Amino acid sequence: MQQLAETYAEKKNLSVLDLSPFPYFGLLLLKKGIAKTLTYSCPGLEALVQKLNLPGSVDYVEGISQLKEDRKYDLVLVEPVTSEGELNQETLLDLPQLM
Repeated sequence: MQQLAETYAEKKNLSVLDLSPFPYFGLLLLKKGIAKTLTYSCPGLEALVQKLNLPGSVDYVEGISQLKEDRKYDLVLVEPVTSEGELNQETLLDLPQLM
C-alpha cells in the first residue's frame, strides 16, 4: 500500500472518496499530503480520525446517497467483493450514481 500511495505522490491535492470497509488507503493518502480531502463511509471512525490529526479535511457519509451532487472526486476507492468472496451487489448497483 505504501508503494501504491507513492505512485500518486506527484498528484497533489486529490479529492478522495473511499467507500471501502476500512478507508486505509484514503487515510494513507491524506497522511502523506497527497489528498487534500477524504470522504469515507466506514461508520465509527470519527474518534480515530480526530486522534490522527491528519492534514486536510475528512468527511463521513453513510452512503452514496448522501454525497453532494456538485462534489467531484479525483479518486474513488470501492471494495466490490465481500469478506465472503462474493460480489457486493449494493456497491456495484451504487457505482453508476458516481458518474
